[in-house]
Amino acid sequence: MAVAVIALFSSLGGVSYGLGKGVIDGREVKNRSLTGKDIKRNSVGGNAIKESTLGPVPTAGAALVAGGVTHFAAINGEGQLGRRRGALSAFKTSEDGDYQVVFDKDISACAYQATIVNAGPTDNALRGQIGVGLAEGDPRVLQVQTTNAAGSPSKRSFHVAVLC
Repeated sequence: MAVAVIALFSSLGGVSYGLGKGVIDGREVKNRSLTGKDIKRNSVGGNAIKESTLGPVPTAGAALVAGGVTHFAAINGEGQLGRRRGALSAFKTSEDGDYQVVFDKDISACAYQATIVNAGPTDNALRGQIGVGLAEGDPRVLQVQTTNAAGSPSKRSFHVAVLC
């Protein structure tokens, strides 16, 4: 009779006393009560994680630097500096298509990449050419030349990236 009473109370209580030591299920865990130290390493992953609930990674901003993009700049056709990292100034060196971009450190041992971009919704001047290289005499300065589709010097908005 005593065994029957114990079995009845156990089943009504919803606790599985017959399970091995340390084995629990969702009925015994309160929401938000588990922390990282309570979960065995590499036991939760894949579909068990709702990615939309994760916050930003604190060191994600350093990913560009870790990947090699240490400096960049957005320059409009008039030579004005826009968005940037590590770029101090930019200016036209001639009326049509010659620019210089000054960075905050020696970039002579780095690689450079430049791309012509739209200056805005009314600018459809993506066709053209662009050249970029280290300016003579200063290891912090890039020389950029832009042309139209026919190869004639022309003012163009562009982005430049420095990869070290």
